[in-house]
Amino acid sequence: MQKKFAEFQLEWLKRRSFVDKNLSKEQAEALFSFLQAFQVSLLAEVEQEIQSWVAEFQSNLLQLDRISKEHAATTTKK
Repeated sequence: MQKKFAEFQLEWLKRRSFVDKNLSKEQAEALFSFLQAFQVSLLAEVEQEIQSWVAEFQSNLLQLDRISKEHAATTTKK
């Protein structure tokens, strides 16, 4: 995400350097479209990372459950 944000900052500066202080409607719409695309992209990346963390957490819970059941089974037999 830091890389994506750094890329955004550079692109934003580049785009702003080509426009006047008094933006036309088209220039403002183009900048807002760029902002919106960045936001959508960033939110999608965050969602993907969260899903990855959830899957990893669930996998670890299943592994922990399996290990604890195996341990309980071997302890009960003794």
